Amino acid sequence: MFLFIILDFEISGEIRNSLHQTIVYLSQMFVYRHKDHTSSFNAFGMLQEYALQPLLILLAIYCSMIIYLMAWHIPLLWYGIIGGIVLALLSNFFGKINARSSFLEIGFAEDHFYLRSAYDIAYKQNLKYYPLAYANATMERDTIFINYIDHTIRLRRDDWDQWHEIWLRLNEVRNQG
Repeated sequence: MFLFIILDFEISGEIRNSLHQTIVYLSQMFVYRHKDHTSSFNAFGMLQEYALQPLLILLAIYCSMIIYLMAWHIPLLWYGIIGGIVLALLSNFFGKINARSSFLEIGFAEDHFYLRSAYDIAYKQNLKYYPLAYANATMERDTIFINYIDHTIRLRRDDWDQWHEIWLRLNEVRNQG
């Protein structure tokens, strides 16, 4: 309350009206988060979390290569160094791909929605709104399918606490029109 009183005296009318519209717009926004979403999501931690599975698979291949080289009495130094570097680069690459395909947040504002992946949240990007009509949401058993850009995204009931509310928001445009 005190903040708005100060704003009335120090900010011109045009800026105050735009600020008021922004506050009203944000108050009408609904955001739903995945069960795995954490509030303190840093880029390094995110990358390591999503790179773990590719790292384990590539590490198994790397160890198999080392055993093969040892069996044939081939020097390990350069193959081991190059293989380790390739292992680290590929696991980080596939970790980024996994993070970009794991959607952890969906938001709604009037007749628009957005989806953010773990990568987008960690790097604070991609808050692009799309009309709800483009989502063309469908439901089969415990899964909602959403058309998003050029992907079909699945939202499973087990992964989202507010699954029913998301389904209702996705169908608001269809129910109104």
